[in-house]
Amino acid sequence: KVKTIIGEIMEYALTTKELASYLKLTETTIYRYVREGKVPAHWEGGRWRFNKDQIDALMGGMETEKHM
Repeated sequence: KVKTIIGEIMEYALTTKELASYLKLTETTIYRYVREGKVPAHWEGGRWRFNKDQIDALMGGMETEKHM
């Protein structure tokens, strides 16, 4: 059961490179956003990981703010 849960979490955990590609930004920009607290991230296995659902929610919130 624990392996299944961890597998599901990892399925949505993006690396810095994957997130940069997903958002069409550079890895340097992603690292800067992490440092500035602009994107939710966690340190795992010696690298930053990003939860795709949290990123999508953040981006959806940004789109909503643009339309106000």
